[in-house]
Formats: sequence, structure tokens, C-alpha cells
Amino acid sequence: MNHRRPWWIALSLLPPLFALVALLLPFGCGGGGGNAIAPVAPTPGNVAIAFVGQGPPGNFAKVLLNISGVRINPAANADTSAPGWVTIAVPTQAGTGNGQNPGDVQIDLLHSQTAATFFNTGGVPEGTYQTVQVLVNDNDPGLIVPACASAGSGNEGCTQYSMKSTGVQVPVIFTLGTPMNVSVNQTQPLVINLAVAINSPPGSTGQPYIVTITPSEVPAGTFLAQVSGSLTARETGGTSGTTIQASRKSVFAELSGTNNVIENVPVRNGGAYTLELPAAPNGTSYDIYSSGGGTTYGALQGVTVFPGQGLVGEDITVFSTMTGAITGVISDFCSGVGIGGAQVQLLAPAATPSPSISPTSTPTGSSLCFDDPGRCVVVASGTADQAGNYPLPGTTRLPSGLDTVPDNQRDLAIVVSASGYNPLTSTAKARSQRLSDCSASTSTTTCNFSLTSGTITGTVNLVSDPPPGDSVFVQVMAENSGTNDLVSALDVPLNFVNGQKSLPFTLRVPVSAQPLDLFAVAIDPFLGGPDPFPGHDIPVLATQPAPATACAQTSTTAQFAAMDCVGHGSITGTVINPDPTTAVEIEKLDPNNSVPVQLISTPSFLFSSDPNFPNNAYTLCVPPDTYALQRFELPPSTPNATPSSTPTAVGAPQSITVPVPASTSSPCPSTCSNSNSMEFPCPGICGATNAAPL
Repeated sequence: MNHRRPWWIALSLLPPLFALVALLLPFGCGGGGGNAIAPVAPTPGNVAIAFVGQGPPGNFAKVLLNISGVRINPAANADTSAPGWVTIAVPTQAGTGNGQNPGDVQIDLLHSQTAATFFNTGGVPEGTYQTVQVLVNDNDPGLIVPACASAGSGNEGCTQYSMKSTGVQVPVIFTLGTPMNVSVNQTQPLVINLAVAINSPPGSTGQPYIVTITPSEVPAGTFLAQVSGSLTARETGGTSGTTIQASRKSVFAELSGTNNVIENVPVRNGGAYTLELPAAPNGTSYDIYSSGGGTTYGALQGVTVFPGQGLVGEDITVFSTMTGAITGVISDFCSGVGIGGAQVQLLAPAATPSPSISPTSTPTGSSLCFDDPGRCVVVASGTADQAGNYPLPGTTRLPSGLDTVPDNQRDLAIVVSASGYNPLTSTAKARSQRLSDCSASTSTTTCNFSLTSGTITGTVNLVSDPPPGDSVFVQVMAENSGTNDLVSALDVPLNFVNGQKSLPFTLRVPVSAQPLDLFAVAIDPFLGGPDPFPGHDIPVLATQPAPATACAQTSTTAQFAAMDCVGHGSITGTVINPDPTTAVEIEKLDPNNSVPVQLISTPSFLFSSDPNFPNNAYTLCVPPDTYALQRFELPPSTPNATPSSTPTAVGAPQSITVPVPASTSSPCPSTCSNSNSMEFPCPGICGATNAAPL
């Protein structure tokens, strides 16, 4: 489901272009195409770890744990100093989201109460294991974001609080009820439930929650499905009698239609592979592909799995080949300057549903994935550096997927995108000596691309300028009208200082005949740092015309209503009979035309009506204002099909007003100052707002 990205977290980091590109483009955490997750080396046995979670009772917007690894031990009731511990490490390049420490994976327990979050597959010696330790970051166990009026008496809501254990750090460790047997050439699933209990709330705003983290095992079949098959490598042009051995092959599973890699596993001796994949009660669809080992790509599309299911016979056939590379420069069509942070996805055809059906032939200069990308999956991706050169350099252990493209494989395509630009699709073919052919390239030897865009100009206004010594940053964002599909944001937020209440902006946006919705979000100071949740209201402008031609500027100027300092606010509610694809979207009406603009949504897989793991509650943090709540649904996953990314509104929107907290005197306990001259210039502690069921 195409839910709103957590822009309030990105804003707290005052992101430059690179961070905003990651925010705006349709790439999930974990990277894609095998670039962000290193191929797993074959080992005697493997353990696949996933987490589910239980947040504490109460109303919370986020409960996040920072996981540094998982250890298993052959002995029962082993302590942390016992011999024999084997570690399943954090996936390579983890620790890049939500501001957690490098080397950690951050688990959202509210998300994980209805669906498993996959951690990693690790190689371990064969044998029996009985004790499990979850390595929670000792110095930074996690974060809690409570709803307003839920952080303890007199404490602010909708801001981040750290976690801390009572007294000495207690290891998160438990003994399995049934020993786990790991055999040679087998993958053993292990699903760990993490429950957080609050021992005491923060003593004051900014102080930590004192918590206890309790681990336990849950049946893997409740949350996971197993997919297995074989990988057959043949000589190019060979038949069934010319099977060859391909070394260092890996099989990857990504959410269908994305490059969000969930798991990758090594191909075992004899060509077998096994994936343990999170599965929603109404089904989750994956694209599965193989990469590495000097062979062509092989891919399966729309493999839909359900909890407890075991799919066998998901076989892949590849052919031996040399490897080449697809490299180049991505630049701005209007200025010729390289586009830092631009993203590249490489598409390869999925296998036909039946072996008797021959692949569709394509003429020279074309490709199946160029003509029909819906029949293809993402098998590699890359990012451009500040000068627009792509891909970023890899390492021996973690090479860039675009540096190991099968030589002369037909029917590939490349998709290039960047914040504020029109995406571009081209045929693609790697050749030897790092040469490549792409139909849309501006070069005959490498795949160089120019992306088009136009601009929208406008003005952002504040009701009151920041007090002396303070500043307020404001980010302007654009999305396709009537959706929450972000397409652009300012490269650098506007910076308001004392004496400034109005600043102009120029926003680069894609060229389009369709209108855009705009909104502005403040990054306010709070407790000596940037606030991850805005304290100013969010002005919106619906159905703004986009530039009609490349390099053009729109004739109209976007004039936002003045942003007032209103403090924090939250909305807590429930939905009736939800499923994992249910979402609640907060919309705000443009005062000029009463057209709704979508602002923020609940995360994917938050809800479930499964009687074993139900959840119909949500909390969203928004500044005080009048909004509309709209429920959305996606159709259930179906086998051999890419899931729809277009949600459907269900029922009428519900109007709701989040009140402005009573003002207090300086020094401000909250996020911003609404006047330099008032006796009580600061918004006070926010109050709770409850919505009717949707």
C-alpha cells in the first residue's frame, strides 16, 4: 500500500537532497535489487529470524526498538557469558532509517503486532539450539511517541521519548520451549515476540520511559510462509542435458512491484533454496529473483503467500554468461548539472506462467520490460553521487548490482527517477569492458540520461516571526493531486529567523498536464533541537497547475496562508473490521476551493481482524486544526499478479477538530512561539482528541 512516508522524522534531521530523495521515491527500506543486502554465503545451516511485537497498553503513535543482533546457544538457560553463542547479525547496511544508530535494525512494535518484521537469515553450524538472546542496543534501546495526554501528568505528547531499563541493563533472553534443530542445507524459521511494558512514565518532558522488554517464541506458521524451489543453471543455448554448477548464487524476495528486498538466501549445494517470508492473513505478494554467479537473471512474479503455507516448486532457470555493467551520468535537462541522489532501477522479465509458453519476441532496439514493465521485476538498483554519476561504488562483499549485470541479456529496461523530475524508462543492455547500450541514453558507450522538470514559485508566510536566537525551518512538498504520492520537496528547507515572516520559494516539479497538491510543514525547535512533529499548522493548496513544458515556470504563484504556532496535537481512533491493507488518511481542505489534500496516513499492516492478533486502533500526530479522516482499502492480494497500489476510499470522510492547547508563558514548554509581544506566547501541553469509529 502506498502510505505516506514518515516525513516528520525526515524533517527532524533537516535533510539535504539525498535524504529527501529517499523520502520521495518509491523505494522501501532494505534497499533493492540486491544492492543494500549482501549475498549470503552458503553455510551448513541457516536460521531465519523475524519479529512480532506487543506495545504497552495505552495510546501511542510509535513504539520503536533498536535491535543490534540475535544470538542462539545450544545450552538451555544459557547466560550471556556461556560458551557456544552464535550470532545472526544485522543485515548489511541496516541502520539507515528513523534516525537509529548505524548497525541497528529498528522494529516498530505497533506495526509488528499484526504482521512479522523480517530481520535476517544467518548461517549457523548444524545442531540443536535452546537459548535465544535479542541484542537490544544498550545505549539507545528505542523510542516511544505517546499520544497527547498519554505521557504522564504534565508531559507533552507527540514528541519522542527514549527508553531505559530499570537499574542494570537486563539481557533480553529466553529459553525455547522446544529445542530448535538446524540441519545441513536447511533453513529453520524463528519468530520472536517482543513485549514492552512500561514500569514508569517520564518524570518530565524529555526524560525516558522506564521499561521492561520480554521476549518469547511464537509459532512461525502464524506469521510466516515458506517458499522453496530449485535454481538450475545451464550453458547459454543449452538444453536440459547441459546443466552447470553456478557458484555464489543468491535468491532474493521483494514485495511485489517494488525493490524492497525482504529476504535473501544462498543457493545450497544442488541448487535448492528456501525462503521464510512474512505473510499477512489475507496474503502478501512477492517477486522472487536470482542474481550473481555469472548467470542471467531469473525471476518469478506475484508469488502470493499466506501464514503457515508451504509453497514448493518455485523453480528458476538461468543461463551462464559474462557480466558487464550499466553506468553513466544522470543530469538536469534544463541546466546540464548532475542530479545527486537520482535513483536507477533495472527491470528483468519474470518467468512465463507455464514452461510451454515461449517468451514474447521483441524487435531490435526494444525490450519486453520497456514495452510491458508490468511483466518485469526489479533486479538491481543504484544511486547517483552528488555529480550525478551512478552507481555509487560497491565493495567486494557488497558490490553494486549495476556493476554485475549479465552481459547482453535481452529484454531488460532501466527506470530513472529523482525528486522533482519526470521519471524516464529506457531499454538497457550491458556489454563487456563496462560499456552499455540504452535507447534513451545521450551517449553511445554509457547510459547517460537527462531528466526534465519545471518549477512552481510561491511564498510561505508565518503569523509571527521566531524569537531572537531561534529559527523555524519550513519544507514545501508537492504530491499528485488527490493522492499521497509525493513527487517533490525543496532541496533545502526555508529558514525563518527573527524579523522574517515571509519567504519566497521555487519548487522543482515534474512536467505534467495533471495538477499537484502542495503543503508546507514546519520544523520547529523543541528541547534544544529540531522537533520531529511540527508545532505550526500545515497550510495546503489543492489542484495547483504543474508546468506544461520542460524548463517552464507556472504562470500562477502559490500563496500559502500564514502558518500559526499552535503546538502539538493527536488523533486517536478505531476502524471497524479492518484488514492489513486498511489505512486511515488525514486530509485538510484547501480554504480556497474546499478540495481535500492528503497529509498523513497510518502505516501498512497496522490493522488486523485476525482473532489471534487483532488491532483496530490508531494514533496519528498532527498540529491542532480541522481535518477530515478518510478510510481507504486495497483489494486483497491475488496469485501471479502485482498488487494494486491504488487505494479506494470507503465511506464518507469524518470531520474532526484538534483543539489548540491553552497558551502559557515563556520559557516555552512546547514547540514554537506564536507572538513576541503576547503575555502568554507559547502553546501549552497538548490534549487528546478522539475520533468516532471509521
